Amino acid sequence: MGGLVTFRLAASAAVVALLSRSHAIGLIGLVLIVHGILVLVLGASARNLPFFVAVCVVGLLIMLGRWKVPPPHQFLLLLALVLWMGLCVLLAPDEERAFLQYLRYIKAIALALIVTAICHEAHGYEIIAKFLLVGLVTGAAFNLYQHLTGQYLLYVEWMPERSRATGLRGDPNDTAMILMMGMPLAWYFFYSWRDVFWRMFAAGAFFLIAAAIILTGSRAGGLVMVALLALLFARRPSMTAAIAGVFLVLGMMLWVADAYWERMGTLIEGEDAIGGTSLAGRWTLLTQGLSTFSENPIFGVGIGHFGGAFPDSLAVLTTGGTAWGGPVAHNLYLEVFVEAGLVGGALFVTVLAMSVIGLRRLDLATRPRDARTPTLAFAFMSGLLGMLMMGMTLSQGHSSVLWFVVGLGLAARNISIDLASERVGADTARQPPVAIAPRIGS
Repeated sequence: MGGLVTFRLAASAAVVALLSRSHAIGLIGLVLIVHGILVLVLGASARNLPFFVAVCVVGLLIMLGRWKVPPPHQFLLLLALVLWMGLCVLLAPDEERAFLQYLRYIKAIALALIVTAICHEAHGYEIIAKFLLVGLVTGAAFNLYQHLTGQYLLYVEWMPERSRATGLRGDPNDTAMILMMGMPLAWYFFYSWRDVFWRMFAAGAFFLIAAAIILTGSRAGGLVMVALLALLFARRPSMTAAIAGVFLVLGMMLWVADAYWERMGTLIEGEDAIGGTSLAGRWTLLTQGLSTFSENPIFGVGIGHFGGAFPDSLAVLTTGGTAWGGPVAHNLYLEVFVEAGLVGGALFVTVLAMSVIGLRRLDLATRPRDARTPTLAFAFMSGLLGMLMMGMTLSQGHSSVLWFVVGLGLAARNISIDLASERVGADTARQPPVAIAPRIGS
């Protein structure tokens, strides 16, 4: 039954691709976001659903010619990253393990390239954003459902108040990272929609996603959410936003379980009430990870070999690693630099920076000069920054949702250049012809 549903969803995506490019890309983003919930509902047959949907959509769009070749420098940068990581695979001690992890990076980077090639018009971004918001609201509602029913996916039997909501992904912290994109999108639609009903929907989505992030129990999620709120308020300061922020903070203080505040307290105390020392373990990972990088600065230790190169077996227990593979980095930047060396890490960070800058350029190109008007590009940029900040505590450098948004950022740069060229052409066309006075006495 699950396989039949998976096939129908992939076929439906192909039909959508025939009708609208933007809707098709938005559908890919939606499936990527709710993939964890689809696996819970449909079973193992849905594990490769995002891949099937992407193949159907991308194949049709390429055949129909609804794509545009990315600029050479973007293509070459992504290709260089893939090739360098491939070289690091060949030099890894365990090539099989390295290759399996390498495939995850290849799929994510290819997704970014595909999104860059297909999203070459600004008006399609709003359609894509609506699909993403639907997926994020669905994930947030699923978190709230777990809280209201007590049926947490991550249930702590001996201490139920420490149970954590998840669903979009198996790990609550990974779920919080994805949900981080939702608050800026809801913020943008609240100001852009004029109908009262839809504005109330956007406001409700904003608070629902904020609550869902707290329900994951993620400490980094709570801190990054506060940073995002400050960024959004700085862009559009108003009395309404200030009052909403006060109610949000007060509501969280009264509603959130004491266990969450205890977890936040470990940021200062270093361990929780039951002796957990995950923060100390992560500090050990950081310091020894930097030491490992200094010993292998060029090619790294090999893709997928961060844990295997880690000498302290005690950290396996304190950071959620496994005895076979060793601890995970809990930091996507540290992981890439240690595994792919300085060159691979620099290429990786350059791609992320280009995406953020691209969204910033589109933000500047689509809003009135010196105005604080919310734009969709700014919302995407804020969400991407939130995910990248979460990446300092998660090993999610190959996250499909992250690279989907990175692709939107790379495409945004190209769109901003096209918009600037159109403005220059329009200004030139509006200029009156210059009359040349005849020379007297010639």
